[in-house]
Amino acid sequence: MSDSPTAAHTLHEQFADEAFAPRSVVVPLDGSSDSEAALALGEYFAKAFGVELRIVHAIPNDEADASAAEATFESYVAEVAGGDSAAGIPRSTEVSAGEPSEVILKAASAEDLIVIASHGRGGLRAALFGSVADKVVRGAHGSVVVVPVSNNLVTPPIHTVLIAVDESECAAHAAAVGRSLAARLGATVNLINSYMPTPVASGLETPYVPAQTDEFEREAAKELVSETAEPGEHGHVVLGPTVEAIADVVETLGVGLVVAGASGKGFFSRLLTGSVSESLMHKLDRPLLIVPAPKD
Repeated sequence: MSDSPTAAHTLHEQFADEAFAPRSVVVPLDGSSDSEAALALGEYFAKAFGVELRIVHAIPNDEADASAAEATFESYVAEVAGGDSAAGIPRSTEVSAGEPSEVILKAASAEDLIVIASHGRGGLRAALFGSVADKVVRGAHGSVVVVPVSNNLVTPPIHTVLIAVDESECAAHAAAVGRSLAARLGATVNLINSYMPTPVASGLETPYVPAQTDEFEREAAKELVSETAEPGEHGHVVLGPTVEAIADVVETLGVGLVVAGASGKGFFSRLLTGSVSESLMHKLDRPLLIVPAPKD
């Protein structure tokens, strides 16, 4: 390791004092058991931060009796969110007409945390919380927790948080948010960086990876994790594609929450753009906290 701080270390120091303190927790429900997969985690975060749990619902613009729809929804919420886990949590219901993702995004500001269900491994094609979850992640100004409907392996409390790190400002900001959240939850922090050796062409033969190239990439990834880790945190360096690396460590450690930045260079430009972002959101069977790029 170099005696001088790396760029990644400097960026993490820059965001070290940033605290994550949502104004409220917004949980969209559509009346289905699938959407309710986000409710327990939403209640957990609201209680952890001592903020209001706002449950939002979208109705069609041409709904004949909006007041009746609102009353029905409030009755439904009282039934599904009235258990012991919700005790002591300030709660409100918000029913608005419009396209679901637009209603959700309008309800949540950059200071709010959205906790939304998705169909994860089952694909996001068929149900409401499929394309809606994707649109919310892309359009949100604040952080979003995507909870797979298949989330039957993790229930609050969360004991282990896995944060994806790289050399970008976005990664450093996401790590600060993840650390702040983990501290509030009393969870252990783990960092992960994956690497892929660069193939070298050799005439007309199949490209190969020299051993020294593999070693260089591995050592660079180890140094990045070491430089960005804080005391008490555990680092993981994994050979392989980003999504598979994260999924493997999640399974090995029994991770309760994965944290990743929404955009950036290097690792994160692959992480949440195009098909790779969909792969991570849909592959994981654990909640994923997606943190937007830091404000200018």
